[in-house]
Amino acid sequence: MPSAARYYVGVIILIGLPVLFFSAYQFLPSFSRGWLYLAIATVLASIFPARLPVPLKKAGSFSISVGDCFIFAGFLLYGPAAAVLIAALEAAVTYLKVPPFRWERFLFNVSQLSLVAFLVAHAFFLFLGMMAPLDERSVSVPLLLVLLGCALLYGLLNTGIISVAMALVSGRHFSALIKTNFMRLSPTNLLNASAGLLLFLYFEPAEISMAVALIFLIVSAFYARDVSLAD
Repeated sequence: MPSAARYYVGVIILIGLPVLFFSAYQFLPSFSRGWLYLAIATVLASIFPARLPVPLKKAGSFSISVGDCFIFAGFLLYGPAAAVLIAALEAAVTYLKVPPFRWERFLFNVSQLSLVAFLVAHAFFLFLGMMAPLDERSVSVPLLLVLLGCALLYGLLNTGIISVAMALVSGRHFSALIKTNFMRLSPTNLLNASAGLLLFLYFEPAEISMAVALIFLIVSAFYARDVSLAD
């Protein structure tokens, strides 16, 4: 890894890990069983990812992952700190599936997604002018617009941080990397934000929310498998 890339990875880790530890310090005293169900769903979605292949005329195809919806559901239900822990869990499990294990990359993945979730969740409540957590009476058209805007911000920050690392490692232009990745993944982020809002709105108690989310993931996984076999 080039020295510039190594320094960049180190900076992200030095920023992201304190954010994760601070979020854990904030949230764990008020730990709830509902959050645990979201965490379990996140782990399952990370181990057995449900990706919906979407054909594109010029670019071939890309996959929509439905796992990030639990990050959005996390800050809608329990606030930014809860979402950061969900994001860290997703990043950790996703990385551990792909050998070989390297501490530097593992910490980078966990740190960058924790940082993204922290910034997006706080931006959501800042622009909305409300305090976390929300209740169903808070839902309105402005909330939906802010949430969709934050979904795009989530994609921009997530792809941006990773694209910088890829550019430093590969020597490719950052602008080309982020443009390609952001445009392809924007539908993913909008879908996940919408799914997170649905979990927040309509599925209570938390046990039902968990069940519906798992059913959605399983059905999506079988659909993706069928499409893959058809191709």
